[in-house]
Amino acid sequence: VEAAILGLDHEGALVFVNHFATSLRCAPTGVELHGRSFAEIFVDDADRSVVATLLRRAEVEALRDVELPMPRRDGVVCVLRWTFTPIVDGERIRVLAVGIDVTRTRELERRTVEAEALAAVGALTSGLAHEIRNPLNAAILQLEALVRGARRITDEALRGRIEERVTIVRGELRRLTTMLDEFLGLAHPRAVELKAVDLDAVVRDVVTLDHPLGERQGVSFVVAVDDDTRSVLADEARLKQVLINLIGNALEAMRATGPGV
Repeated sequence: VEAAILGLDHEGALVFVNHFATSLRCAPTGVELHGRSFAEIFVDDADRSVVATLLRRAEVEALRDVELPMPRRDGVVCVLRWTFTPIVDGERIRVLAVGIDVTRTRELERRTVEAEALAAVGALTSGLAHEIRNPLNAAILQLEALVRGARRITDEALRGRIEERVTIVRGELRRLTTMLDEFLGLAHPRAVELKAVDLDAVVRDVVTLDHPLGERQGVSFVVAVDDDTRSVLADEARLKQVLINLIGNALEAMRATGPGV
């Protein structure tokens, strides 16, 4: 029988132990179980006081589906589901205890719950991503309309500044769209796309993007890129994200310290 079958006396000591109980991976090896306390052998330390009460009840009424943790020989805790039945006319055996190891069942249940939760989150994020993508596309279209309108401006300097800022914002919206796609495809993340990148141009784009945030805090940006590091091999979109995160963290840290460079 693949169940631990134990006979307990009125003090909760083991009077009868079947072979399966001694071969449990939870049970101690090289230890004589007869005469030992049930709680000492088959129950975790933290639950022994509770078990004493349970065994007193079990002498007068049957207790079913009592799950108790039990420390394994390798230090891991397993779970046994016990049924305690009183032996009314027993001389030495007062309680019959039958335990089934449900450790693997509990682990499978836990994984099932986690999988269901992840599936629910996946469905939620998919719908949320769809809702985010729509305004992103609308924003890109509005930027295109802004560029077409800017072409009618006769002031070349002003037109150039507008087109430059539109280009930066449009690039950031496209980067955000790419990040959204990566988020939806976490199981198949996008490979790093290394190419020669103008570091000075990337830094200046990021600074232009974050300049209004710094201006609100009285923080100014100074860009200084050495000529020998101007061209680097990198994934441009991810490099931009790193710089944006660094600047965002720096602004957050400086918020309480006042204006600076």
